[in-house]
Amino acid sequence: YAQDKFSDLVHEYDNVISTKSMSKDFAIAGLRLGYIISSQQNIEFIKRIISPFSVNILAAKAGVAALNDYKHFEYVKSQVEESKTILTDGLKDLAERVYPSDANFLCIDFGKRAEFIYKKLLNAGIKVKFYKDDSALENCFRMTIPAVEQAKFLLDVLKPKKLLIFDMDGVLIDTSKSYRMAIKKTCGYFLQEEVSFEEIRNAKNLGGLNNDWDLTEYLLKQNGKDISKHSIIDKFQEFYFGKNGEGFILNEELLISENELNEISKDYDMAIFTGRPKTEAEFALKKHNIERYFYYVVTMDDLPLNRQKPHPEGINRIIDIISPLETFYLGDTSDDMTAAKNALFGVGVKGIGVLPPQDKSESLKQRLHESGAMIVLNETREIIKLSGVQEYA
Repeated sequence: YAQDKFSDLVHEYDNVISTKSMSKDFAIAGLRLGYIISSQQNIEFIKRIISPFSVNILAAKAGVAALNDYKHFEYVKSQVEESKTILTDGLKDLAERVYPSDANFLCIDFGKRAEFIYKKLLNAGIKVKFYKDDSALENCFRMTIPAVEQAKFLLDVLKPKKLLIFDMDGVLIDTSKSYRMAIKKTCGYFLQEEVSFEEIRNAKNLGGLNNDWDLTEYLLKQNGKDISKHSIIDKFQEFYFGKNGEGFILNEELLISENELNEISKDYDMAIFTGRPKTEAEFALKKHNIERYFYYVVTMDDLPLNRQKPHPEGINRIIDIISPLETFYLGDTSDDMTAAKNALFGVGVKGIGVLPPQDKSESLKQRLHESGAMIVLNETREIIKLSGVQEYA
């Protein structure tokens, strides 16, 4: 594919040997065939030391046939060059840099968006070489030039879409038998009597207690117990996660099916902004086999304490990476809707309230609206009616 050719130098210099491979140019790599061009004297010397049976007869005949079919070679080369131009031009606005290439592949630097782009391509069945752990090529892909139609498909996959950001608890995952039970049992351990689910729900609806460790501490203080945060967290985690994920977390179920997520992903990019620790978020996504649908996940471990929900930092980080056409955030608390409203430096994203399994009350629906929700869904799976989102948008 290079413009400069050097094989003619063998006519000018006696010490020049030009090597040629049939693997790339003629696509017969499996036959392990190549040839050399040099002076007659050099060829004679090489014949003395080379194995007389280094190439089998079928490979030799295939090589001769390929050299004689030069029209096909030129056609394939022109298709690769056309495809390379399509990709190079199309990726300029999507990548940090597309490096010049005289080969049948491109080196592309996607910068901070590399992980997101890689997952998006992989989910569409496109595999590229990602130099994730190579400091010299950090955030770079080696992308073999596909056929013209496949190049157009690749660019179509990477086109900006609308974005759905999901909260996890009460939206993706039913936590009524996990986190709520851990709160109940932790309070019961320190109080010697359990608090009711109604008390837990009422405290949650106050806002500002998005973190369940904070919520547990609040309930204990309301009942006259001042327990250290460290002790609360240890006991809570013992009930909820256990030593190796054998706690109440095993009781969790999806609130939207994998098939429904797959359907939504055809038209929307999807991400997660959750108050869960990273370990618990990853455990849940893998347990339910849905991690591949979410291109970016922000957890409590990714943010400083002063930028947890209802601060919109998590939403802003996701938008900065994905660069969507429009953004919606699905949450089940006033804090979620506040985060959406204050995102993008006060411009806001569209908040979609979701009533969790343990609270389908009109009062919660009203609070979600008052906190900025443009619409409140009775169940998460109602988002599958995407025309409804567009209508309210």
